[in-house]
Amino acid sequence: MAALGAQSIASSYEQLLHVDADGGGNSTTHVSVKDGDNGTTFGFTIASDALMMSSTNRLEFGDTGTYIFQSADGVLDLVSDTEIEINATTIDMNGAADLSGNLTVGGDIDLEGSIDVNGTSNLDNTDIDGTFAVDGTTISLDATTSLNIDNSNTSNGITIGTATSAVPISIGHTTSETTVNDNLVVTGDIDLAGSIDVDGTANLDAVDIDGAVQIDNTVTVGVNDTGYDVKFFGATATNGYMLWDESTDDLILGTSSKLGVGTTSPDSTVDISGAGAQRLTIQSTDNDAVDIYLQRGDAGTDGNGDFSLNNDAGVFKVIGHASGADTTALNISGSGNVFIGDDANASMTKGLTINQGTADNEILAFKSNDVAHGITDLAETDTYGTISKTEATSGGLKITGYKDADGSAMGAVRIGGNLGEAADTTKGTGGYGVIRFITQIKSGGTSTSVVGSDGNLLSIDNGGTTRFIFDAEGSFHADVESTTFDHYEDAQLVRAFDLSHGKDVIASKFDEFIDYNHETLADLKLVGREEDGTPNKFLNVTKLQQLHNGAIWQQYTEMQKMKELMYDTMVEVIGKEKADQKLTDHDIQLLDNKTLLN
Repeated sequence: MAALGAQSIASSYEQLLHVDADGGGNSTTHVSVKDGDNGTTFGFTIASDALMMSSTNRLEFGDTGTYIFQSADGVLDLVSDTEIEINATTIDMNGAADLSGNLTVGGDIDLEGSIDVNGTSNLDNTDIDGTFAVDGTTISLDATTSLNIDNSNTSNGITIGTATSAVPISIGHTTSETTVNDNLVVTGDIDLAGSIDVDGTANLDAVDIDGAVQIDNTVTVGVNDTGYDVKFFGATATNGYMLWDESTDDLILGTSSKLGVGTTSPDSTVDISGAGAQRLTIQSTDNDAVDIYLQRGDAGTDGNGDFSLNNDAGVFKVIGHASGADTTALNISGSGNVFIGDDANASMTKGLTINQGTADNEILAFKSNDVAHGITDLAETDTYGTISKTEATSGGLKITGYKDADGSAMGAVRIGGNLGEAADTTKGTGGYGVIRFITQIKSGGTSTSVVGSDGNLLSIDNGGTTRFIFDAEGSFHADVESTTFDHYEDAQLVRAFDLSHGKDVIASKFDEFIDYNHETLADLKLVGREEDGTPNKFLNVTKLQQLHNGAIWQQYTEMQKMKELMYDTMVEVIGKEKADQKLTDHDIQLLDNKTLLN
């Protein structure tokens, strides 16, 4: 037993305490504290820098009812059978506080962390800087004047019902009004059973509205350079919708939708209807070209359709597109000129110009469903008139008419003139008819002049064979059959013609000796006949000229016979010498005596 001087430390080992380690627990390693004979180990350990209550052993204060101990690993319990009082200027609790009983705070509570209340919390004035979580079924906030929930942290804000999905949140009575003075951001869906009145701007990412919507002011979707799709669906057809596509800045109608202006039942893709004058305007504000494309199916890689309508510099154009090549089919100028296959004509102020390029067939055709002439080697059977070139490379105007057999046998081509005044009666080089044919030829440069001497002005063909020609001197030439009237008294036939029409004819005593009549003239085709065969007074000019030729020749032969008779008589009466002298004196020549005069 150790002793200090004359005094004893203990009377037995049990009265001593010792540290269960060499060195007496002078390191940071905890060692047990025991009695002198190691029979008892106390409920704490020591180290050079700590005193530890081991296991669930307690550090008691005053009595066994007030103590501190570790009830479980990592859990420190402060236990008192009456009250635990903590007095300090500042009490800093860095962990979660779990209060199984009531909490009474005489001053303010400033919570920087979370508070978990399992029961009822009656708070007169609460300032919560952190998260406020209620695990109970109901939280009631009652105030006699107003209830304010505020947060000065503009980054975190105030959140309600964010921990669990599909938590219903009810605000306000059925007859009360809820006011949101700042911006309201809803990241989920809003289901409005009643009405919504928005006086300012509503920024909505996704809205599903089952009822009617009335908007009394401007609706703006997005901002400049940052837009959003807006799509309206129909209820009767697939692909029945209207879409504003923000990615392409296009307004698109679905393939089953139609656009009706002034009508609730559009019959076509775009239907503009209404009383009075209607107008569709497409305007380029900077005077650039305006195009309307008409295309079937995919436009192809060139981006062109079958046709486009173009208004450029006051000229309306119809442009054909094939394999990426543009061909202007029609030009209509603002001055009234119309061009097909061309775009200018310096010689035309207002009219129609058609350029058929290198084509040599019809440039203009007139058709009728009533016509079926069958001459399809030359034209389609329902074509009754065409205009084309006379010759392929040199030009000229060719007018051709076609007529079937359903009508009268005439008029395949009819040219008529209707003059609004009395016709010119001048019979000379300055006289003109209701219908005029003018012929000219090119003179050296760019002008024209009259047809030269003996030049043919007008010809009439029979299937390509010329029958009549009028020349520059006014002569009329005809290719007619060889006809003579030698078996008739030509002079009597001429007189019979005069007598047949009887106009301004002075009767002669020789008329009774005329052996011919109107029927004879018709048989000889000197005059025509009506459809019933009755001779008329329609004169065959060429036949009459042939008759005149015959009459002249007959008179000539008769005169020669008279001269021969007179000469023979004079020879018998006065002798040949005197008879010859008589012929010389009167400048009378006889035919050769060998000539047979019949």
